[in-house]
Amino acid sequence: MKKILRSLLVVIVMAGLFTACQSYDDISLMLGADVGEAEVIVNQDTYGHFRENGKRYMEFVFADDTFENTIKEDNTWHPLPVVEEGLTALLYGLETESETYGPYLFQDLPQIENGYYFFYDHHPESRNPFDSSHVLERGELHITAAVYDADVHTLYYGEMDA
Repeated sequence: MKKILRSLLVVIVMAGLFTACQSYDDISLMLGADVGEAEVIVNQDTYGHFRENGKRYMEFVFADDTFENTIKEDNTWHPLPVVEEGLTALLYGLETESETYGPYLFQDLPQIENGYYFFYDHHPESRNPFDSSHVLERGELHITAAVYDADVHTLYYGEMDA
């Protein structure tokens, strides 16, 4: 009986440890660089239980420039500033003569001059998932974007399905 109780206690403790430890492997895989050593300072998630429509927004602060050194060598990350209008609308908002768009992913993303950005379009109609030029032409958004501020070692990360 003691062995059964001890085994049960070990299982309960292990389950608690696994649920207490938050892993961001999915984000690291998407971005091509490890975010596991960073401090998470903002974590907002409005997705449903089955990854229905919603948003995920996170901010990570890194202790050094290891993340930056990794993304510099990755051709899916691009130096700032963002020049594509569709991506500008998603990240910062965009006002034209006839329309106002966004911002869709980030509420108050600071204007970052020294850093990098990443974009991935998950939409089934996307011909090139790293191209944001046609993203505002669709009625649905299924995107991931990130902006890294090299001056303060901060990563702003967002996902949206709507």
